[in-house]
Amino acid sequence: YYTPMMVFQRLLQEQHFPEATRWLQYVWNPAGHVVNGVLQNYTWNVRPLEEDTGWNDSPLDSIDPDAIAQYDPMHYKVATFMSYLDLLIARGDAAYRLLERDTLNEARMWYVQALNLLGDEPYISFDADWSALTLGDAASEVTRRDYQEALLAVRRLVPAPETRTANS
Repeated sequence: YYTPMMVFQRLLQEQHFPEATRWLQYVWNPAGHVVNGVLQNYTWNVRPLEEDTGWNDSPLDSIDPDAIAQYDPMHYKVATFMSYLDLLIARGDAAYRLLERDTLNEARMWYVQALNLLGDEPYISFDADWSALTLGDAASEVTRRDYQEALLAVRRLVPAPETRTANS
């Protein structure tokens, strides 16, 4: 996973988009993979990512992002998906900067493709109260554990526990 993504990031920075796309497809190809002229029924080309289909229920108690992602490969999937969106947007931006009729249409095509991958905007309720935390509260283990549990509740579509304020 690491080598193709590292090469992809470098090629993306240098705006070598076809090569960057090719390297990203070593990890993930949303159109699927063709082997000997036959379309296969998988999109992830990395076995742990192909086999992992959901979030882990118990988060790893670590601050190392690689350890967390190896414990729960869904984080790699999200990072790869976001990298693919970065590629589409960068291609659109590069085409838009040329300011010609054909390149403006091409830019629109890349932007629409990224928008289609994102799907419809989710509904977000704005009636929930946000409480401001002090730095000491935010750094405490209890608060971090509470936030991890709240995030897991959101993933499971369970109502969040009572909201806490800075004074409670």
